[in-house]
Amino acid sequence: MAPIHVAARDGDFNKALELIRENKNNVNAKDRDGFTPLHRAAYSGRTEIVKLLLENGARENSVNAQDNYNRTPLHWAAYSGNIAIVKVLFENGAQKSVNAKDNGGWTPLLRACRKGKTEIVKLLFKNGAQETVNAKNELNWTSLHWAAYGGFTDIVKLLFKNGAKESVNVITKDDWTPLHWAAYGGYSEVVRLLFKNGAQQSINSRTDDGQTPLHFGAYGGYIETVKLLLENRTQESLNARDIYGDTPLHKAIFKGHNEMVKLLLEHAANMNVKNNGGETPLDYAQKYGRTSIVEILNEEKELLSLDL
Repeated sequence: MAPIHVAARDGDFNKALELIRENKNNVNAKDRDGFTPLHRAAYSGRTEIVKLLLENGARENSVNAQDNYNRTPLHWAAYSGNIAIVKVLFENGAQKSVNAKDNGGWTPLLRACRKGKTEIVKLLFKNGAQETVNAKNELNWTSLHWAAYGGFTDIVKLLFKNGAKESVNVITKDDWTPLHWAAYGGYSEVVRLLFKNGAQQSINSRTDDGQTPLHFGAYGGYIETVKLLLENRTQESLNARDIYGDTPLHKAIFKGHNEMVKLLLEHAANMNVKNNGGETPLDYAQKYGRTSIVEILNEEKELLSLDL
């Protein structure tokens, strides 16, 4: 790595200035990864170095330059989460990069959503990122997947406001939808927003290991999230079996979530479904020493027998 790249990466302002004065061509030189000093400074979050480089020739030649991975300084600024650098780049012509995709299909918007940087997301949309709001990376993740994964409610709202409804039921290469990720994290407000925008189609979707959003919500013990899922459920999702044969009720029992077990039973979860090991929910509760859940299940069985 050349001295100018090192200075840019490390935020050594005086050294960078000295090297620029020695040779103006240093400003736009590329290293073996195709990084200009501006790429290095943006990646490392060095705002003052970014300004210095732009004032000394990087504006004309490097602001939209692509490295060997087709990443621009804007990609790296979004990745580092530095809004000051994103602002400076846009002030110097980075609008041309706002929808650029790198070799892995990542856009600056995908990077910002991955990091949960709400203000950067706003700035990207202000500068035209709507064009790639539904873009997918190499694993088929959209910006909405990343926002749901992180529980970034404000970003989810911004995405839907800017056209992300098309992404609401998209599945990744390992078969996760945004609803799976929101349920996995117990992000009830995100779940609510997803359903408001058409995620009902995902309620029966299964990941590569056969789990529905309800499996994840039950396993995590997320009562509010599961209530929302149950409001939008089908009977299929309530008693769905994953690749191990476990239902959401099995998952809740395994983790010892008493209130979750009660909630699932209130919605008529089937207590007789056996997993691949031949175990019913009651067998599971006994196996893992969930004494209070054994009592809950036995009481439910008695009530059901009375109804008969």
